[in-house]
Amino acid sequence: LLKTKGKHVLAWDESQHIGGLPSDTTIMAWRSVNEAKIAARHGHNVVNADNAVYYLDHYQGPEATEPKAICCHSSLSQVWNYDPMPSGLTQQEEQRVIGGQGQLWSEFFPTWKHVEYMAWPRSIALAERLWSASSSLSGYHDFHQRLQARLPDLDARGVNYRHLDGH
Repeated sequence: LLKTKGKHVLAWDESQHIGGLPSDTTIMAWRSVNEAKIAARHGHNVVNADNAVYYLDHYQGPEATEPKAICCHSSLSQVWNYDPMPSGLTQQEEQRVIGGQGQLWSEFFPTWKHVEYMAWPRSIALAERLWSASSSLSGYHDFHQRLQARLPDLDARGVNYRHLDGH
């Protein structure tokens, strides 16, 4: 049915373990980077959505000092330093990694201000990593300096974000 409409399947990584997927299925690898590798090695296009880093509904700092989050920890530096291209793939397999995606599931966030806090500034780090060739990136310190220049834009728009000093 999907092929007759010019569409194809996009499925969470669990689906690649049950069999029967169309060969042109794109896998959304959320449970680990290993799931992205499995998908690429089996000939599927894959979006790296590794929950260990790209889930923006995780705490940005120590749980005791942060607003409620779903669980876990994913700091600004972890998001920026995470290479969306899994290591150990062949050049052909790397071509199947078509991007990355951050998730922000909002069931624990009662207000838009809380959602904003969880998203910003990690979404800026995510955007830079996903939209820039790794070879063009000069390091987290340089990103941090560029980010400081962008934070007044968030302030001017009234965006609630986690400040770089952790407050």
